[in-house]
Amino acid sequence: MKSTGTCPKCSSKKIGHLENVIHRTDTIVGPDAVKGHAMAPLGVSRTESKGILKVIKEAPEGELEAYFCSACGYYETYLKDPANVPYETLVGFKWRDSA
Repeated sequence: MKSTGTCPKCSSKKIGHLENVIHRTDTIVGPDAVKGHAMAPLGVSRTESKGILKVIKEAPEGELEAYFCSACGYYETYLKDPANVPYETLVGFKWRDSA
């Protein structure tokens, strides 16, 4: 849909674009729940410092955007900048084909 502007499932041309994919989070503040939103990353990268004191740092990586068909509801998600994602540091990541 991103490149063709047509839904691959139903052939509709009524395609929408979400610039930033977000997910809903609930944060408790006092007795009431305050609803908020956070960006949905592709994954979380983890780096560990070397030495006697080991420091583990985790950070979200890979901003997402989405395209959807308003006729049938089909939805595709894409990385905004795939060339700059540190894939090897993503928690749980592995290449399907090493070639």
